[in-house]
Amino acid sequence: HEKTRTEEGQPQRKGQEFNGIGYVTNLMNVRKIDKNNTEANGVGIFSNKFSATEDTSQKTDKAIMYITDSQHVQIGGVPTGYNLIDRNLQLLGSSNPSFNANTQETGPNIILDVSGSMHVNGFINFLKYGNNSSGPPAQNQDNPANQLTFNKSEGVIEYASDASKNSIYNRAAPEGAIFVGWDKEAGTSTLIPKPRLYIMVNGVQKRIATEEDTAFFDEADEGSSGFPITGFNGDFGPERFYIFRNNSEKPGTTMINTFSNITGDFNTASGSTSKPPPAFDIKTTGQGQQVYTEVAQSLQVIGNLSVFDFSSGGTQGTKLDITTFGTTKKVLTS
Repeated sequence: HEKTRTEEGQPQRKGQEFNGIGYVTNLMNVRKIDKNNTEANGVGIFSNKFSATEDTSQKTDKAIMYITDSQHVQIGGVPTGYNLIDRNLQLLGSSNPSFNANTQETGPNIILDVSGSMHVNGFINFLKYGNNSSGPPAQNQDNPANQLTFNKSEGVIEYASDASKNSIYNRAAPEGAIFVGWDKEAGTSTLIPKPRLYIMVNGVQKRIATEEDTAFFDEADEGSSGFPITGFNGDFGPERFYIFRNNSEKPGTTMINTFSNITGDFNTASGSTSKPPPAFDIKTTGQGQQVYTEVAQSLQVIGNLSVFDFSSGGTQGTKLDITTFGTTKKVLTS
Protein backbone atom coordinates (compact mmCIF):
# COMPACT_ATOMS: atom_id res chain seq x y z
CA HIS A 1 0.00 0.00 0.00
CA GLU A 2 0.97 3.62 -0.45
CA LYS A 3 -0.22 6.63 1.52
CA THR A 4 -1.03 10.16 0.42
CA ARG A 5 0.31 12.69 2.89
CA THR A 6 -0.10 16.45 3.21
CA GLU A 7 2.40 17.97 5.60
CA GLU A 8 2.14 21.56 6.75
CA GLY A 9 4.37 23.72 4.64
CA GLN A 10 5.14 20.85 2.27
CA PRO A 11 3.63 19.98 -1.11
CA GLN A 12 1.19 17.11 -1.29
CA ARG A 13 2.98 13.77 -1.62
CA LYS A 14 1.12 11.10 -3.48
CA GLY A 15 2.15 7.51 -3.26
CA GLN A 16 4.47 8.07 -0.34
CA GLU A 17 5.63 5.49 2.19
CA PHE A 18 5.28 2.43 -0.01
CA ASN A 19 5.15 -0.82 1.97
CA GLY A 20 4.46 -4.11 0.31
CA ILE A 21 5.44 -6.51 -2.44
CA GLY A 22 6.00 -5.44 -6.02
CA TYR A 23 6.90 -7.27 -9.22
CA VAL A 24 10.25 -5.99 -10.51
CA THR A 25 11.80 -6.46 -13.95
CA ASN A 26 15.22 -5.76 -15.46
CA LEU A 27 17.18 -7.08 -12.50
CA MET A 28 20.61 -8.61 -12.86
CA ASN A 29 20.82 -12.34 -13.45
CA VAL A 30 23.59 -13.29 -11.01
CA ARG A 31 24.19 -16.57 -12.86
CA LYS A 32 25.97 -14.60 -15.58
CA ILE A 33 29.35 -12.96 -15.16
CA ASP A 34 28.21 -9.96 -17.25
CA LYS A 35 27.30 -7.44 -14.58
CA ASN A 36 25.42 -5.26 -17.07
CA ASN A 37 22.78 -7.84 -17.92
CA THR A 38 19.15 -7.12 -16.98
CA GLU A 39 17.70 -10.55 -17.67
CA ALA A 40 16.20 -11.39 -14.26
CA ASN A 41 12.74 -10.63 -12.93
CA GLY A 42 11.45 -11.09 -9.45
CA VAL A 43 9.60 -9.91 -6.40
CA GLY A 44 10.75 -6.99 -4.29
CA ILE A 45 9.75 -6.39 -0.68
CA PHE A 46 9.52 -2.68 0.14
CA SER A 47 9.29 -0.91 3.48
CA ASN A 48 9.84 2.80 2.88
CA LYS A 49 9.48 5.26 5.75
CA PHE A 50 7.96 8.64 4.93
CA SER A 51 10.34 11.55 4.42
CA ALA A 52 9.24 15.11 3.76
CA THR A 53 12.34 15.78 1.67
CA GLU A 54 12.53 12.51 -0.25
CA ASP A 55 10.21 10.64 -2.56
CA THR A 56 9.57 7.36 -0.77
CA SER A 57 7.10 5.92 -3.25
CA GLN A 58 7.78 2.57 -4.90
CA LYS A 59 11.05 2.45 -6.84
CA THR A 60 12.36 -0.77 -8.29
CA ASP A 61 15.85 -0.27 -6.83
CA LYS A 62 14.76 0.59 -3.29
CA ALA A 63 13.45 -2.74 -2.00
CA ILE A 64 15.04 -4.21 1.10
CA MET A 65 14.84 -7.71 -0.36
CA TYR A 66 14.56 -9.32 -3.80
CA ILE A 67 13.65 -12.86 -4.82
CA THR A 68 14.51 -13.41 -8.48
CA ASP A 69 13.83 -16.06 -11.10
CA SER A 70 17.55 -16.86 -11.22
CA GLN A 71 17.03 -18.76 -7.96
CA HIS A 72 18.56 -16.01 -5.91
CA VAL A 73 17.63 -14.05 -2.79
CA GLN A 74 19.24 -10.65 -2.26
CA ILE A 75 19.01 -8.74 1.04
CA GLY A 76 20.25 -5.17 1.30
CA GLY A 77 19.83 -3.79 -2.21
CA VAL A 78 19.46 -4.94 -5.79
CA PRO A 79 21.33 -8.04 -7.01
CA THR A 80 24.85 -7.08 -8.07
CA GLY A 81 26.31 -10.49 -8.94
CA TYR A 82 29.70 -11.92 -8.11
CA ASN A 83 33.18 -12.24 -9.50
CA LEU A 84 34.12 -15.48 -7.78
CA ILE A 85 37.80 -16.42 -7.79
CA ASP A 86 38.75 -19.74 -9.35
CA ARG A 87 42.37 -20.13 -8.25
CA ASN A 88 42.81 -23.47 -10.01
CA LEU A 89 41.89 -21.80 -13.28
CA GLN A 90 44.39 -19.01 -12.61
CA LEU A 91 47.24 -21.22 -11.40
CA LEU A 92 46.82 -24.36 -13.51
CA GLY A 93 45.31 -23.00 -16.72
CA SER A 94 42.07 -23.19 -18.66
CA SER A 95 41.86 -26.99 -18.49
CA ASN A 96 41.54 -27.00 -14.68
CA PRO A 97 38.50 -24.92 -13.64
CA SER A 98 36.96 -25.54 -10.22
CA PHE A 99 33.50 -24.28 -11.18
CA ASN A 100 31.65 -22.71 -14.08
CA ALA A 101 32.92 -19.13 -14.21
CA ASN A 102 30.65 -18.15 -17.11
CA THR A 103 27.48 -18.97 -15.17
CA GLN A 104 28.99 -18.35 -11.70
CA GLU A 105 27.69 -21.74 -10.64
CA THR A 106 29.45 -23.27 -7.65
CA GLY A 107 28.92 -26.38 -5.57
CA PRO A 108 26.39 -25.75 -4.22
CA ASN A 109 25.13 -22.52 -5.77
CA ILE A 110 25.01 -19.27 -3.81
CA ILE A 111 21.31 -18.71 -3.15
CA LEU A 112 21.39 -16.01 -0.47
CA ASP A 113 23.45 -12.82 -0.85
CA VAL A 114 23.51 -10.39 2.09
CA SER A 115 24.90 -6.90 1.47
CA GLY A 116 25.54 -5.87 5.04
CA SER A 117 26.32 -7.49 8.35
CA MET A 118 24.49 -10.40 9.90
CA HIS A 119 23.86 -11.39 13.50
CA VAL A 120 22.96 -14.96 14.42
CA ASN A 121 21.57 -15.44 17.90
CA GLY A 122 22.09 -19.16 17.67
CA PHE A 123 24.33 -21.34 15.53
CA ILE A 124 25.06 -22.17 11.92
CA ASN A 125 24.91 -25.86 11.06
CA PHE A 126 26.83 -27.26 8.07
CA LEU A 127 26.21 -30.98 8.64
CA LYS A 128 22.53 -31.49 7.87
CA TYR A 129 22.35 -35.29 7.93
CA GLY A 130 24.86 -36.09 10.66
CA ASN A 131 26.26 -39.55 11.26
CA ASN A 132 24.15 -41.82 13.45
CA SER A 133 26.30 -44.91 13.03
CA SER A 134 29.50 -45.79 14.84
CA GLY A 135 31.33 -46.18 11.54
CA PRO A 136 32.63 -43.58 9.08
CA PRO A 137 30.12 -41.17 7.50
CA ALA A 138 28.76 -41.90 4.04
CA GLN A 139 29.32 -39.39 1.25
CA ASN A 140 25.66 -38.31 1.27
CA GLN A 141 26.00 -37.49 4.99
CA ASP A 142 28.67 -34.89 4.27
CA ASN A 143 28.33 -31.19 3.52
CA PRO A 144 27.89 -30.95 -0.29
CA ALA A 145 30.60 -28.26 -0.36
CA ASN A 146 33.00 -30.96 0.84
CA GLN A 147 32.04 -33.32 -1.99
CA LEU A 148 30.82 -31.45 -5.09
CA THR A 149 33.25 -31.12 -7.99
CA PHE A 150 33.14 -29.66 -11.50
CA ASN A 151 32.90 -32.13 -14.38
CA LYS A 152 34.89 -30.24 -17.00
CA SER A 153 33.90 -32.46 -19.92
CA GLU A 154 30.16 -32.21 -19.16
CA GLY A 155 30.25 -28.67 -17.80
CA VAL A 156 28.20 -29.62 -14.75
CA ILE A 157 28.74 -29.72 -11.01
CA GLU A 158 28.30 -33.17 -9.50
CA TYR A 159 29.36 -35.35 -6.58
CA ALA A 160 32.93 -36.64 -6.70
CA SER A 161 33.37 -40.37 -7.19
CA ASP A 162 33.19 -42.42 -4.03
CA ALA A 163 36.87 -43.36 -4.36
CA SER A 164 37.89 -39.67 -4.29
CA LYS A 165 35.49 -38.39 -1.65
CA ASN A 166 38.51 -37.82 0.61
CA SER A 167 40.26 -35.54 -1.87
CA ILE A 168 40.92 -31.93 -0.87
CA TYR A 169 41.39 -30.93 -4.51
CA ASN A 170 38.94 -30.06 -7.30
CA ARG A 171 36.07 -28.97 -5.09
CA ALA A 172 33.63 -26.53 -6.67
CA ALA A 173 33.98 -23.82 -4.02
CA PRO A 174 35.51 -20.40 -4.75
CA GLU A 175 38.63 -18.96 -3.18
CA GLY A 176 38.08 -17.85 0.42
CA ALA A 177 34.98 -20.01 0.97
CA ILE A 178 34.64 -21.36 4.52
CA PHE A 179 32.61 -24.44 5.41
CA VAL A 180 32.46 -27.42 7.76
CA GLY A 181 32.60 -30.99 6.49
CA TRP A 182 33.73 -34.35 7.73
CA ASP A 183 37.47 -34.68 8.18
CA LYS A 184 39.49 -36.39 5.45
CA GLU A 185 42.45 -38.71 5.83
CA ALA A 186 44.97 -38.59 3.00
CA GLY A 187 45.53 -41.81 1.10
CA THR A 188 42.18 -43.35 2.05
CA SER A 189 38.60 -43.23 0.78
CA THR A 190 37.06 -43.20 4.27
CA LEU A 191 35.64 -40.07 5.89
CA ILE A 192 36.45 -39.46 9.55
CA PRO A 193 33.44 -38.80 11.85
CA LYS A 194 34.96 -35.57 13.11
CA PRO A 195 33.75 -32.12 11.95
CA ARG A 196 36.48 -30.10 10.27
CA LEU A 197 36.46 -26.38 9.41
CA TYR A 198 37.95 -25.73 5.96
CA ILE A 199 38.93 -22.64 3.98
CA MET A 200 39.70 -22.62 0.26
CA VAL A 201 43.26 -21.40 -0.36
CA ASN A 202 44.78 -21.55 -3.86
CA GLY A 203 42.02 -23.93 -4.92
CA VAL A 204 42.77 -26.44 -2.14
CA GLN A 205 40.84 -27.21 1.04
CA LYS A 206 42.95 -26.13 4.01
CA ARG A 207 42.05 -27.32 7.51
CA ILE A 208 41.70 -24.73 10.25
CA ALA A 209 43.30 -26.02 13.44
CA THR A 210 41.66 -26.37 16.84
CA GLU A 211 43.30 -26.87 20.22
CA GLU A 212 43.14 -30.63 19.67
CA ASP A 213 45.20 -30.53 16.50
CA THR A 214 48.64 -30.78 18.07
CA ALA A 215 49.77 -32.93 15.15
CA PHE A 216 49.49 -29.85 12.93
CA PHE A 217 52.52 -28.38 14.70
CA ASP A 218 54.41 -31.51 15.73
CA GLU A 219 56.15 -32.57 12.55
CA ALA A 220 58.88 -35.09 13.32
CA ASP A 221 60.75 -34.39 10.09
CA GLU A 222 60.98 -30.67 10.89
CA GLY A 223 63.18 -31.19 13.97
CA SER A 224 60.81 -29.22 16.21
CA SER A 225 58.35 -30.51 18.78
CA GLY A 226 57.18 -27.72 21.03
CA PHE A 227 59.47 -27.31 24.05
CA PRO A 228 62.32 -27.95 23.93
CA ILE A 229 62.73 -26.41 20.48
CA THR A 230 65.69 -28.01 18.76
CA GLY A 231 67.31 -26.76 15.58
CA PHE A 232 69.38 -29.54 14.05
CA ASN A 233 70.61 -29.83 10.48
CA GLY A 234 72.70 -32.95 10.99
CA ASP A 235 75.83 -31.30 12.42
CA PHE A 236 77.05 -30.60 15.92
CA GLY A 237 78.68 -27.56 17.49
CA PRO A 238 77.84 -24.09 16.16
CA GLU A 239 75.18 -25.37 13.76
CA ARG A 240 73.04 -26.68 16.58
CA PHE A 241 70.93 -24.83 19.14
CA TYR A 242 68.35 -25.54 21.79
CA ILE A 243 65.76 -23.51 23.67
CA PHE A 244 64.53 -25.11 26.89
CA ARG A 245 62.00 -24.36 29.51
CA ASN A 246 63.21 -24.50 33.09
CA ASN A 247 64.27 -28.09 33.74
CA SER A 248 63.13 -28.00 37.37
CA GLU A 249 59.85 -27.48 39.11
CA LYS A 250 60.60 -23.79 39.56
CA PRO A 251 59.43 -21.80 36.52
CA GLY A 252 61.06 -18.82 34.93
CA THR A 253 64.31 -20.03 33.39
CA THR A 254 64.79 -19.90 29.65
CA MET A 255 68.02 -21.55 28.57
CA ILE A 256 69.63 -21.09 25.15
CA ASN A 257 72.46 -23.44 24.24
CA THR A 258 74.67 -22.16 21.45
CA PHE A 259 77.57 -24.52 22.20
CA SER A 260 78.03 -27.62 24.32
CA ASN A 261 80.50 -30.46 24.41
CA ILE A 262 77.72 -33.04 24.52
CA THR A 263 77.26 -35.15 21.40
CA GLY A 264 73.50 -35.48 21.68
CA ASP A 265 70.53 -33.97 23.49
CA PHE A 266 70.67 -32.89 27.12
CA ASN A 267 69.93 -35.67 29.57
CA THR A 268 68.74 -34.72 33.04
CA ALA A 269 68.69 -38.29 34.41
CA SER A 270 70.62 -39.05 37.59
CA GLY A 271 74.28 -39.76 36.88
CA SER A 272 74.18 -38.35 33.37
CA THR A 273 77.27 -36.55 32.10
CA SER A 274 75.18 -34.53 29.65
CA LYS A 275 73.16 -32.52 32.13
CA PRO A 276 72.67 -28.79 31.55
CA PRO A 277 74.60 -26.65 34.04
CA PRO A 278 72.39 -25.85 37.06
CA ALA A 279 71.90 -22.38 38.49
CA PHE A 280 72.60 -22.03 42.23
CA ASP A 281 72.28 -19.33 44.79
CA ILE A 282 75.30 -19.63 47.15
CA LYS A 283 74.78 -18.63 50.76
CA THR A 284 77.25 -18.75 53.67
CA THR A 285 76.09 -19.75 57.12
CA GLY A 286 77.55 -18.55 60.40
CA GLN A 287 79.82 -21.62 60.55
CA GLY A 288 81.14 -20.88 57.05
CA GLN A 289 79.18 -23.68 55.47
CA GLN A 290 77.80 -23.08 52.00
CA VAL A 291 74.20 -23.87 51.15
CA TYR A 292 73.32 -24.22 47.46
CA THR A 293 69.75 -23.30 46.60
CA GLU A 294 68.46 -23.66 43.04
CA VAL A 295 66.87 -20.47 41.74
CA ALA A 296 64.97 -19.54 38.60
CA GLN A 297 66.99 -17.24 36.35
CA SER A 298 65.44 -15.16 33.58
CA LEU A 299 67.99 -16.25 30.97
CA GLN A 300 70.88 -18.68 30.97
CA VAL A 301 73.26 -18.84 27.99
CA ILE A 302 75.60 -21.80 27.59
CA GLY A 303 78.50 -20.74 25.41
CA ASN A 304 79.17 -17.35 23.88
CA LEU A 305 76.85 -14.43 23.29
CA SER A 306 76.89 -13.18 19.69
CA VAL A 307 76.37 -9.47 19.18
CA PHE A 308 75.82 -8.12 15.65
CA ASP A 309 76.69 -4.65 14.48
CA PHE A 310 73.65 -3.13 12.78
CA SER A 311 75.03 0.44 12.75
CA SER A 312 74.41 0.76 8.99
CA GLY A 313 70.71 0.15 9.76
CA GLY A 314 67.72 1.59 7.96
CA THR A 315 65.94 0.27 4.90
CA GLN A 316 69.17 0.49 2.91
CA GLY A 317 71.28 -1.24 5.56
CA THR A 318 73.27 -4.37 4.86
CA LYS A 319 71.30 -7.45 5.77
CA LEU A 320 72.88 -10.46 7.43
CA ASP A 321 73.44 -13.30 4.99
CA ILE A 322 72.43 -16.31 7.05
CA THR A 323 74.01 -18.69 4.56
CA THR A 324 77.41 -17.53 5.89
CA PHE A 325 76.25 -17.18 9.49
CA GLY A 326 78.99 -19.44 10.86
CA THR A 327 81.80 -17.26 9.46
CA THR A 328 80.31 -13.75 9.60
CA LYS A 329 78.99 -13.57 13.16
CA LYS A 330 80.90 -11.37 15.59
CA VAL A 331 81.42 -12.93 19.02
CA LEU A 332 81.57 -11.05 22.27
CA THR A 333 83.64 -13.34 24.48
CA SER A 334 82.33 -13.80 28.00
